[in-house]
Amino acid sequence: MSKSNSGELDDKLRKMEVKLQLLEKRVIGRGVSMGNHVFQSFDELATWIVTHVPQNRFGLFVDGVSLFEFFAYDHTDTDAFMTTSHNTQKNGFNTLFEARVATSMQNLFPTMFGKASSTGMDSSEFLPALADPDKWDLNGVTGLKHQIDREILNVDFSIESTINTRLQDFPDARQIALDCLFKAKRFVLELSNFMSQDYAAWKYRGYSKKDAWRITCVSVRRIFEDIHAVRVSARDIRDISDASYTTAQYMWATFKAHEVMEDYMKRQFYEHPSVSAVLARHLASNHLKPDDKVEARVKRLEEDWKKLATKVDKIESRLSVLEKNGKGGGKP
Repeated sequence: MSKSNSGELDDKLRKMEVKLQLLEKRVIGRGVSMGNHVFQSFDELATWIVTHVPQNRFGLFVDGVSLFEFFAYDHTDTDAFMTTSHNTQKNGFNTLFEARVATSMQNLFPTMFGKASSTGMDSSEFLPALADPDKWDLNGVTGLKHQIDREILNVDFSIESTINTRLQDFPDARQIALDCLFKAKRFVLELSNFMSQDYAAWKYRGYSKKDAWRITCVSVRRIFEDIHAVRVSARDIRDISDASYTTAQYMWATFKAHEVMEDYMKRQFYEHPSVSAVLARHLASNHLKPDDKVEARVKRLEEDWKKLATKVDKIESRLSVLEKNGKGGGKP
């Protein structure tokens, strides 16, 4: 069996494993857990919410996707904020927390990764809002990554203080919300580090900035696709007439997302089947890696040098003969 066929089979096997795991996680009848709390079924969670989550504040329970929506990544003027606040209440959300979490369920990527269009680039490979790697991390001091590293403390403080205030009389819900926040924060930071390390690793191997970033973006897309696959159950589920049921659906999707996130972190991203499949497929389709191309160029230069050396030897030999003939012709 050729290396290419073997790589394709490995890729298919990894994809099947991922699909099986995601299907298992999407089943409503299968339980979910967060911290020390286990809900054996969706109905059990829905019943628990009635007495433990005041005013259906599902926005206090975040995951690694919804957390990104709390980052301040753009300027908001007064009129825009007032309009947003008005629409939040008009649409039946208690606060902007609920509006942000509900909105995040609609999208494959967080806003800061997926809002802009990837002009001139294949949208199936690059992150729409981050087609240029310099926008992510420029010279190790500026870029979206460093904004995330700085802003995460403010986001953490804002959500944690709200949880402690609004859920102070509901200790079980408070602890679950804090566990969600801690795990979501950890995921965001580890994903951010993975993106930078993976991009640097491909560049170190000799890939251009564009190609290195493309490979990293494909892996990140797979990560968000896997999380989206278990969150999609809450995308169009909102029912204004049954707030408790809607809250249960959002929280169920959030807990399911945490299972996927935890699996990625446990495998340090690289060992997860979705990411390793990307690497295997890329290497299988690129037998001649940049490193090999460099070695080939060096080898060609060495061969050219040998040819030139041979020519020089021949020229020197001819010059030596001519010099001897010239000297001989000058004798009396």
